[in-house]
Amino acid sequence: MSDDSINEGWDALFGSTQAGPPGHAPRPQSSSNPLQPYLELPGVKGVLRVALEGTILGKAGEVDAEQDAAMAAFLGAAGGQLGQVLGLGALQYSTVAFGSANHPMLLLRQPDAFLGLILDSGISPTHVISKLQDLRRKP
Repeated sequence: MSDDSINEGWDALFGSTQAGPPGHAPRPQSSSNPLQPYLELPGVKGVLRVALEGTILGKAGEVDAEQDAAMAAFLGAAGGQLGQVLGLGALQYSTVAFGSANHPMLLLRQPDAFLGLILDSGISPTHVISKLQDLRRKP
């Protein structure tokens, strides 16, 4: 799998800091793991990218890959279906937290995948979303 497929949708959701090849989505400046820039956001301790059917496409940081991927794919699909049935449109993002889990997840919909940001328990998901929007506004 190429870095281009992992980075697909970056610009649509969060903006970009580096142009990609012609015909491809712009790519963030990154280390060897294209998900690494998400870990630099305050309060984000892990990140995973999951195909719509639940296949893990990438991960970085503190992630319980199997459990978090299953949660992201199932809840992302259910949220998308609910939005369609109620006429609310496509799912953009959602936050989920369970009593037994020690971390909430900020779930973001990309064109062909779900992105799960594993948050510290004390961080507000709204704060993380604000930082993602700030990244998008950077020249």
